[in-house]
Amino acid sequence: MLTALVTLLLIAALGFGSFRIGQLLLGPLLSTFRWAAKSWPKPLPVPARRVLARSPSDLDDAALTRPPISERTWELEREGFRIKVRTSGNFVTPDGRPSGFPWSPEDRAEVRSVVSSTVILNLEDRGVNLGSTHVELAPPLSVSGDEGLGWALCDDLLIDALPPTDRLVVANNRISLWSPFALEHGRLEIAIDVVVRSARRLLAATYKDGRLDLPSLHADNYRHAHRPETQARAIFHLLASWPHSPEAIALGPGALEHPSPLVRYRAALASGAIGLPVLARLIDEKEVSPGVRAAALRSLLIATPPEDLDRALDRPLAEVPEEVLWVLLPMLAQRRRPEDARRLAPLLATAQGELALELAHCLAVLGQAEAEPALLELYSRTLDPPTMIAAADALASVGTPAALPTLLPATRARLQPDLRLAADAAVKSIRARHPHHGPGALALIDPEARAGDVSLLPGESAAVSPTPDPTQGGTGPADGRGG
Repeated sequence: MLTALVTLLLIAALGFGSFRIGQLLLGPLLSTFRWAAKSWPKPLPVPARRVLARSPSDLDDAALTRPPISERTWELEREGFRIKVRTSGNFVTPDGRPSGFPWSPEDRAEVRSVVSSTVILNLEDRGVNLGSTHVELAPPLSVSGDEGLGWALCDDLLIDALPPTDRLVVANNRISLWSPFALEHGRLEIAIDVVVRSARRLLAATYKDGRLDLPSLHADNYRHAHRPETQARAIFHLLASWPHSPEAIALGPGALEHPSPLVRYRAALASGAIGLPVLARLIDEKEVSPGVRAAALRSLLIATPPEDLDRALDRPLAEVPEEVLWVLLPMLAQRRRPEDARRLAPLLATAQGELALELAHCLAVLGQAEAEPALLELYSRTLDPPTMIAAADALASVGTPAALPTLLPATRARLQPDLRLAADAAVKSIRARHPHHGPGALALIDPEARAGDVSLLPGESAAVSPTPDPTQGGTGPADGRGG
């Protein structure tokens, strides 16, 4: 009996001790868990929705003053479309582009907190199914994604209404417009009008074989645009992508005679062989802007076989714009006519940078010694190592012993390794072609007038005195004439 009582007391003591030890050790941890559970952020409530009776101006002022992390969604009806307007806080750069959270004081000084707005229109409400199409329009005017649909939607009214800070996206059968300043500056009405107008244009285009009839949209842009740039872009896409469509057949001939040179150029560019005479006329019209004339000449050269270049290019190369030379040089190198080297060499006197490099490469391929003086002048005047290397490479192909005095110093100087190697390779190549002009070699001077006179190439390692001038009197250690 006594033994049982003692055992119970020991068990009770051990249990109470274990409880106290556990309470002392685990108590702070349990308290931390309880505090964390009370302090854990509660999920934000689902944004309330309400239907706007007449216009977005019914949005309450709370949308402009609420905390940045909150978001609200409104719904409205416009011309039978159900439109959602979602507002949320955001940070943008001074030019209106989205920015990350401003962590540093410098970032906070640069960005501003605004209420961004997203206007969403669901095309499925009208039975429109664009599949997986994705298009994004963003000023300055650019299109990413499905360019055919993007440029078809991009008419003059859209260009006028879309501010440089907004983005219009067509994806997942929805049209969305994001704007950081729509509410702040009262532009929400304009943003909604842009979305509705884009939806109306999509609905106005008839469907053929389950696909959107984009030619009709491009034709509409061509007929009604007030900007020549928009008309030129529309007719180009229409003729290039759908040349056999009824719209292209109806509008193509008239576009080749359009009053705007830009429209005529883009129409000719997309018309193949039919447009070549139009390109040729644009080149010779003095009232056409230099940019359009240069583009027409470039396009004409691209479409001309190398053997017909002389007919297409009936002008001095010095008058050809630089952007045209970039197209012309590979074609001249391909046909390898000696007279082309004489036409290209004078251009090296004013060429700079990448163009000088390309000219040197072309002259190296043509391989005519007439280009040597111009290449030597380029090698001597430029301070750009890549250009000097290109000139040395060209001299390796066309150079004569006259180029050795210019090239030899670079083979011994502490220069860029690539330049030194290029100069050394040029020297070895020239000496291989002219084996009698190595170190110590003698050369005849004007053999017909001064028969027997010899000279030494400058910079070489032999000592032979030149023939004295008879008009100066006296004789040197050696007169250069035989016994």
